[in-house]
Amino acid sequence: MKKLGLILYWVVKVLLTGTVGIYAVWALTAAVRYWGELQHQNAVSGKLTLLMIIVLLLVTGLGVLLKFRPLPRRWFWPLVAVLGGAALLWQLLLALTTATSISGWDPWAVYNWLANRASLTGQWQNYFSYNPNNLLLLYLYRTVQGVMNLFGRPLSWTGLAVVNAFGIAGAGVLLLLTLSKLFSREAALVGYLLWLLLIGITPWVIVPYTDTFVLLPLAAALYCGVTLIGTAHRRTRLIAGFLLGLFAVISYEMKASAIVFLIAAVPIVLLRLVPWRKAGRQPLLAAGVAVLGLAVGYGGFQAVNAVQPLVTIHRAMATPASHYLMIGAKGTGQFNQSDADHTRSIKNPQQRSASDFHIWEQRIASMGWNGYRRFAAVKMAATTQDGTYSWGEEGGDRFLDREGPRRSGQLAETLQSFVYPFGSRIRYYRQAAQLIWIWFWAIVCLALVGSLFTRRAAIDWLVISLLGSFLFLMLFEAGRTRYMIQFVPLYVLFVGSVWAILPTRGERPVKARKAAAVAAKAQD
Repeated sequence: MKKLGLILYWVVKVLLTGTVGIYAVWALTAAVRYWGELQHQNAVSGKLTLLMIIVLLLVTGLGVLLKFRPLPRRWFWPLVAVLGGAALLWQLLLALTTATSISGWDPWAVYNWLANRASLTGQWQNYFSYNPNNLLLLYLYRTVQGVMNLFGRPLSWTGLAVVNAFGIAGAGVLLLLTLSKLFSREAALVGYLLWLLLIGITPWVIVPYTDTFVLLPLAAALYCGVTLIGTAHRRTRLIAGFLLGLFAVISYEMKASAIVFLIAAVPIVLLRLVPWRKAGRQPLLAAGVAVLGLAVGYGGFQAVNAVQPLVTIHRAMATPASHYLMIGAKGTGQFNQSDADHTRSIKNPQQRSASDFHIWEQRIASMGWNGYRRFAAVKMAATTQDGTYSWGEEGGDRFLDREGPRRSGQLAETLQSFVYPFGSRIRYYRQAAQLIWIWFWAIVCLALVGSLFTRRAAIDWLVISLLGSFLFLMLFEAGRTRYMIQFVPLYVLFVGSVWAILPTRGERPVKARKAAAVAAKAQD
């Protein structure tokens, strides 16, 4: 019976990993094709290409070196401080010199509502009734506004961007601690370098939206989850379980799809119930406390929504989940105004949800199997191809306000020319980001192969999480790479984890397998 269960485990593992591998290879292919488009547009500099290749080879070489030569303990935190400090200073510099007004999509809508709510009329008054998913963003903006008012300053895009920069930096540190707790300092450093290249240099810091604001509570939830299963201290385990529930709710309210990691943990937890029962009641009690944290967090947020004085919410007007399914089955899955108008034209919430779902069914059925495969391939390519996370595409020409206030001075104007979508040097940022993106997907593909050589529960959980992220992007509204920002922490953990479990050349395979088995048993 045990042997049959082991065979079934490997069959399921190979199928799941293979499915994720198909998505990852397609993403890599799409990224390479997009690089070709940049070349066709004469937006590629040979010197910058050579420089980026050298940088990426050096980072890769450092990762290989750390596998064979452990990092001295006294070097770890100074190195992290230098790398993380440099990334934070860069993002603060962007925030202070390039943050400008955003027009035409949700960050501007929330900002405009908060700044001018007394004079807004018509559908503006119902914005948060239509989009309750942006209520937590409103509360965050309002908190920043209150703090800035204490210092005699009005709410500004610069202030929000500064908060965003510190949130991104904090998320990186939490991911570093998570990998260090799971595996080793070396694995943590490898993951942290990947994080800095993917998120630490991005100009998305000047767009204060849920795509980046969700990273901090998500990273905190991941850290609490690892602490929950990795400590034998009862009080620590209970606190971690409760905080896991709270941070998961914050992540959900900020970006519902961000909790894919929690959904992916369910089958792993169920498979581990028997071993946990042998270990006593503590693990089950901690899981119960995590559920309590979820309940308290969700109930608390609903209570805040009911009593907050900022805006009146009409629950019957909320956009249903089926709306995003409907959008996700048209074109490349991007937002389109005609679908939004259709949803809002139906006043009854049950009829609204049913109508959107019916249209989704019709669109899928009209494609047929072959048509849907072609549609899915095009949609996933559009969703995963751009290393800038589709910088400048949301809202079209209104992504950043060309006429909005901006900093003057030589440094500010130079950085703006590299960062603004309409800047004269934006092609250099696009080129550098695209090379990093191609390199990243190549590493993910290699890591998926490496994940087949271990039975660690943490690796299996991350593979299922990656599959969940792809399925979400394939089914719901997507079509732009910015939708992948929220999943970057999971990819960083996955790459760092697989790097940690791969044996070095000097290890015997049998010895490596035994060491992995002992570590897995200790973790369980």
